[in-house]
Amino acid sequence: MQSVSFRILLLLTSLLFLLGGIIPNAGAASDPRFFGSYCGTYRENMSRFDHIDFSIEAHADYYESHLGNGMVVGKGKAVVKSHTLSERSAERHNVRVGTEIAFVFTGIITRHGEADLKGLAGSQETIEGRATLSGNGMELSAPLMGRNIQLSKLHCGNRAPTASITTHGTTFAWGMANHLAGSLDDDEAEPFPKKRLEWTSSKDRTWKKNGYTATINDLSPGTHKIKFKVTDYGGLQATAEKSIHIQNTPPGAVQILRPHNNEEFCSGQKITFDGWATDMESGNLTDLPNALQWTYGAHILIATGTPAIGTLPAGSHTVTLTASDGASSTSTSIHVLVNDPSHGGCSPSVVIYRPVSNSVTGNGSEDCIFLSAKAWDSNNRDISSSIVWKDSTAGAADRTFNGATARACGLHADVGGGDAQHTITAMATDSHGNSSSVSRTVYVIPIAGGPI
Repeated sequence: MQSVSFRILLLLTSLLFLLGGIIPNAGAASDPRFFGSYCGTYRENMSRFDHIDFSIEAHADYYESHLGNGMVVGKGKAVVKSHTLSERSAERHNVRVGTEIAFVFTGIITRHGEADLKGLAGSQETIEGRATLSGNGMELSAPLMGRNIQLSKLHCGNRAPTASITTHGTTFAWGMANHLAGSLDDDEAEPFPKKRLEWTSSKDRTWKKNGYTATINDLSPGTHKIKFKVTDYGGLQATAEKSIHIQNTPPGAVQILRPHNNEEFCSGQKITFDGWATDMESGNLTDLPNALQWTYGAHILIATGTPAIGTLPAGSHTVTLTASDGASSTSTSIHVLVNDPSHGGCSPSVVIYRPVSNSVTGNGSEDCIFLSAKAWDSNNRDISSSIVWKDSTAGAADRTFNGATARACGLHADVGGGDAQHTITAMATDSHGNSSSVSRTVYVIPIAGGPI
């Protein structure tokens, strides 16, 4: 049980910390190694012949602010183990074997391995100075008893715990609700709060979990070395490791939106290559650089990304869109015919830049979407000014907008309260009356949203 005086000291230190008077004015850093129990001995020389031997035990708790600044708060005691004082001298100095001097301290981490401490010891003695940790965090040099005293986690009689990881197999499908289970054995049988049960991954450095179990549905595909680290109340640690593999799912739902199958063009004409693909792990691949690749014939590169502009030589071609998530790929193909321009009948090329396909916006008259497109005729002359936009949705009259750019406002969800699918089409017409169009799908959901 803590003595009344010790509890008063602890309360006083906490109040001083809250009032800011006990924290040194210094730069802040973080170092979670400032945690655990540190023990040692100290000899106070009273004269040339007399001394007092103390055993010292200190326990430090570590905290971090939301800004990542570290703080250490601790308590401890110095106990008289023996002395060589005469009976009269011992009585005068109030020293006897078993006498305890309680102390409390707090401070901030100023740099890795260093903390500036202030505190109180006994009834009036102050603690002030810099504490330093060894490289492995096991030894602590602390400003106690009026000087720096060397303490160690290994001198407290505590034995390090052991840790292990249990899994049902080592290969898991991405995104599934699988978990790893950790267990430990500790001689002191003390409770382990979640923050001292840590899970990390060698591959996903930002993946961190706490507790006896860790869900792995958010790990990226690939091989991971999982570490389960446990820290006991005295600051001694144990780590278990297990290698697992998260399977990758190839991209799915690869679509070529433009060109259309069997569409005809002229050689040298700018052609719009527009597609869409999703991936279970990465989501919409159209947003990732180089995830979509357009080729024809024997894998001859046309362009990357979507929408993209390219040309094809005269002839009949198989155009392939390949979507890759970095680990695997999925492809789909169409056929196009590229004619000699002298034969005529070449349709314009149209590309929509905004909105992107399968966009989502909110319901309401104040919500608008930005429309942006460009068009060329078979001679690659810009005919964007001829573009006519059409907004089509079931159960509502079509609306039209003119020009290369426009704003479509007042898109509403289904009258029954569900989502509504809008088809946004841009059509361009050249000077010979040849027309071509391309479309985007926009979903309007029954909540207020913003421009897309």
